[in-house]
Amino acid sequence: DLGPVADDDEAKYLESEDELGRVVHNFWLTAIADGNEIEKIRLDVLKQSAKNANFPGFRKGQIPPYAQPKMTNFALQEVLVSSCQEAITRFGV
Repeated sequence: DLGPVADDDEAKYLESEDELGRVVHNFWLTAIADGNEIEKIRLDVLKQSAKNANFPGFRKGQIPPYAQPKMTNFALQEVLVSSCQEAITRFGV
């Protein structure tokens, strides 16, 4: 749910001189990430990494323990990005 837009949500766009003063809106988006989807993507990332990556000091196909949290964070990030893209498409933001 994007919720109602407040009257004071406007900010001035100041990135370039040709768009100086263009009004843009700030939005907050709350997303709930599905744990099953995160686990599915994490397993896919682990399989791809085991197949393609070469970690020095580890046999081919082995994922070192220090890389596990990075894989989980990547999966979480992928699910959140896809959720945001879906919300943008659904609500036409």
